[in-house]
Amino acid sequence: RICSFTTFMRNKNLDNFLMALLYYLSHYLEKISLEKKPKSYMVGLVEKKEMELVISKLEAAQKYLAQKYCMLVLGLAMPDKHHMCCGKEKISDTQKDWKFFESFYTFCTYVAWIVFRRQHFAEIEEEIGRLFRTNMFNIPRRKREDEESGGEKKRMTFVQFRRMMAKRPAIKKAINMRSPVLSTLLPSLREKAQNVFEKKNHQGGIKLPAQIQE
Repeated sequence: RICSFTTFMRNKNLDNFLMALLYYLSHYLEKISLEKKPKSYMVGLVEKKEMELVISKLEAAQKYLAQKYCMLVLGLAMPDKHHMCCGKEKISDTQKDWKFFESFYTFCTYVAWIVFRRQHFAEIEEEIGRLFRTNMFNIPRRKREDEESGGEKKRMTFVQFRRMMAKRPAIKKAINMRSPVLSTLLPSLREKAQNVFEKKNHQGGIKLPAQIQE
């Protein structure tokens, strides 16, 4: 129970953020459901069109979610509840912030789980971890990968461990990484180039609905 988070809970901006998160997760769970469907030649084109529509809705929902998330991070219209008084304070309490945001992510996970009839907890927890952290700090995902590998990481030799760590980004680079949800609004030059490349390959010139374009 974090006092700063308890006072923050009864806040209109938080309600708006949660609605945006639930809207996003509804499309995300729909995408997972489509991916699990058996593939067949007869309905391949129909499924492809359906998947493209869900992905376009998911992208629009993520952008909307990013806007609401940035309002919470910046403390817009709620200086009394913001950890740095919406920019008035120049020093941030790192320990307090860490506890606050950990409570925030956990709270969001359980709210979403309850709304979606207490189903898909693992998927919701991992996706929220992916959205608001980078993959390097997404603990649920790392646990799942370790379970799927049968605990191979625990049986690694020193040489194998060093090879695995060499593939990970340096700590200086890791702490400056942007979460996927923030990168939606504030992408780096590399992320911009990657997004253009991926859209060109996956969409193949597909015309998006007018609402998505706007």
